[in-house]
Amino acid sequence: MEKYSISVVFITKCESRWHKPLFRFLEKAYGNVSTIFLNEEIKSRRLPSSGKPLVDDICCRITEHAPLIVIFDLEFSLLLSPGEVASVCKGLSCPTFGIAMDDDRFHDINREVYAGVDGILTHPLSVERYRLIGYDAFEFFPSFELCRDEGHNLNIDVHDKDIDVLSYGLLKGDRKRVFEQLKNSGVNVYHPPFNTSDAELNNLIRRSKVVINLSSGSPVANNPIQFLPFSQFKQTIFPTRQLKSRIYEVAALGTLCVSEEFAGDNLVFEGDGLITVKDSAEMVEVINNLILDNYYYEAVLVKFLSVFNSRYNLRRRVEEFRKFTDGFNLRRGVRLESGTVINACSLATKCIYSLRPLPLLRFQLDNSSFFKSLTVKVLAFFFILYSLGCVLLKRQ
Repeated sequence: MEKYSISVVFITKCESRWHKPLFRFLEKAYGNVSTIFLNEEIKSRRLPSSGKPLVDDICCRITEHAPLIVIFDLEFSLLLSPGEVASVCKGLSCPTFGIAMDDDRFHDINREVYAGVDGILTHPLSVERYRLIGYDAFEFFPSFELCRDEGHNLNIDVHDKDIDVLSYGLLKGDRKRVFEQLKNSGVNVYHPPFNTSDAELNNLIRRSKVVINLSSGSPVANNPIQFLPFSQFKQTIFPTRQLKSRIYEVAALGTLCVSEEFAGDNLVFEGDGLITVKDSAEMVEVINNLILDNYYYEAVLVKFLSVFNSRYNLRRRVEEFRKFTDGFNLRRGVRLESGTVINACSLATKCIYSLRPLPLLRFQLDNSSFFKSLTVKVLAFFFILYSLGCVLLKRQ
């Protein structure tokens, strides 16, 4: 496949564990990836915090590389407002895309933030959500791409799996309850420390017979939007049963995943390829049956991995992604105007992260009245005070 010097510019809040497999996938599809981490850049003042200077600086960096595509990953962050995202897109000559992997909680926010991009990259259920409102969307969940060879996850010996059940992530809430129930039932269940390296975790997954997946998403903890239960964004502060990349990750490493039910689970694994349970009691029962019967376990594991490999063939997924992203007719226009609340949240976020009031003082909505811009500023000021108050209360 032809390679380019810099083929993809990726703009996000900060580096994340899931970016590693994502970048590997993008490199297989296009070539080298260049990143802009907004958190670090704005805090260190290498990037302006808002407005036209910020847009111009980002556009200048992107055009220096002349990439084939630009991807925004702005969930959990409003360091770029919807208007700024749209302005960046208008200043480019290549297709732009927004990643919306946590869309079950963020759909109402994402559709405003990404109103100016050419297409949305999201999970299967949300593809249809976006198509219903006129967005171009693609099923995109690349976290399973761990530089594996096709089908190597089928070359496994279950006798090498010396851990019955693996649980990983923060050990609290539902995960802690299920962990304790499994332990009390006599199952050999292991939960590694949270700072376990990626390589160690991958090895633990390979050694495990079953990895549990709890589909409840935790509340958003790093954005003023979390403090707005009266707005249309209130779902961000409540747990939701949603698709998690853990299912893909575990399958790619040759291990069985038992998951809580989540919206659209039949779209991810057709038929009964994925075992889903309604609650923790059923999960304990199902896992005990799997662990106690090796023949049953092997049959379920082979089916799970076969369904995964047939649907998520790496070569085909890369080709499908290139087909979706290549030759886009550039929109260069927003599908819907962003609301007062989301603009105010974005403005408050910029002030909090940059530790400066300048974004608030310089803010002016494009093509809007003085009164509307003033309303956004006043609301943003309230969000800043409210956010700081919540932080102080938590420290007491």
